[in-house]
Amino acid sequence: MVGTKNNSRFRTTELKIQKALITLINKQKISTVSITDICQNANITRGTFYKHYASVNSCMLAMEDNIEIQFDCVIERQPQITDIRTLIEEFLSIVEANVDVIHFIFSQDPDYLSKLLLKIRRKFFNIFVNDRAQLDQTERNYIYEYSVAGTVGIIRHWINTGLKEDKQYIAQFIINWVYVP
Repeated sequence: MVGTKNNSRFRTTELKIQKALITLINKQKISTVSITDICQNANITRGTFYKHYASVNSCMLAMEDNIEIQFDCVIERQPQITDIRTLIEEFLSIVEANVDVIHFIFSQDPDYLSKLLLKIRRKFFNIFVNDRAQLDQTERNYIYEYSVAGTVGIIRHWINTGLKEDKQYIAQFIINWVYVP
């Protein structure tokens, strides 16, 4: 059906708008980006922009929501994910595919990735702190928090240095240095 969000042309135009916004926010502050700037960069009309988004901020929020949906999809596949390496690689794939958006979000909200990782705590707590049966619950909670903070720091550095290493290397690095039993 033409004009619906499931239409491939509609989705292609949304991605074009989002790419234009990312290009612009890499050059200037988001508060100075106008809809006209986005339209010119995306080579679309203002009317087309408004068919997709109400404002520049609604476009940015849609990109953030999309990333959260991708993380949620990994979380929902939880019974299929039984090891920390697979989980980390899945998350790194999302980061890699959305690096420009996540880099921007980090600049606005340094705790963004921590919030996403803490969101998964209930489902993955035992994966993060397994092999630590000798610890009581308080100690296991500290280990989990430490692991999340270390993981976020490594991912942030990976992003800030331009994703030079591949995600398998980063996943193994995180496992070796953050999740060592």
